[in-house]
Amino acid sequence: MSAYAAQLFEHKVAAGDLKSAKTIERWEDTLTIHIIPALGDIFCHELRYADLVDWKNEIARRLNADPKA
Repeated sequence: MSAYAAQLFEHKVAAGDLKSAKTIERWEDTLTIHIIPALGDIFCHELRYADLVDWKNEIARRLNADPKA
């Protein structure tokens, strides 16, 4: 996922889909803080629904433990 996520981000920036500096920053933060650490080692074709559910549940646990996370 990490290679795909990086390519998608670069494409969106180059295509002008991410217009503001704040939007680009949010995408970078989301990728580097949340998506790549949790799903980056999984190839896209190997990504399962259960992987996404586990990831979503982990984020919910973190938010419930610290709403500022």
